[in-house]
Amino acid sequence: NINLAKYIDTTDIITDIQWSHQIPSIPISSPAGIISTSVLAPSRIHTLTYTVTSRCVSEQKRKVYLEMLKDGKMRPLKDTIAMCYLYSEAVNINQLFGLEAGGSWTYHAVKSDGTPQNIDDYVTESTSPTHAGAVVMNGKGIYKDNDIPYYDGVNTKIVKFTYKTDSGCLNEESYSIVIVLTDEL
Repeated sequence: NINLAKYIDTTDIITDIQWSHQIPSIPISSPAGIISTSVLAPSRIHTLTYTVTSRCVSEQKRKVYLEMLKDGKMRPLKDTIAMCYLYSEAVNINQLFGLEAGGSWTYHAVKSDGTPQNIDDYVTESTSPTHAGAVVMNGKGIYKDNDIPYYDGVNTKIVKFTYKTDSGCLNEESYSIVIVLTDEL
């Protein structure tokens, strides 16, 4: 089962979420957004719609795309992304990778000379008995930390996340993504 609601940002202000699949006969529980992968066609992208009611909006519709991959496969990642530090206080790294599976994470800021710098104070790894857990980065905190130097003296800070899968999932592969935090987007 996949809990789609955990991939929706700002769930603390949402008062209701209703889910539907493009094929009405495929059930999704609401508000949790639980869908069983056994009812989804393999090797296909599924379009799921959720309707949100919150303190700010009423019945606003949005879409989530869920891609079913063959066992042991993962889509190629973008190797580098840029984001405005002002809006990066709670970046769900799992969403950037497009996965949540057992494995281990390493992460660090990258100095201009290539050496890593610890950012443990700005990354939270949550765990749960029902899912592998989320990895959340406070990019704004990293950017404003004066002990983490700008990359090459310009107004950017570079962070690298690496995910290594467990032996039972995705064949013990490692995947990395570089995040450029900047004020110039």
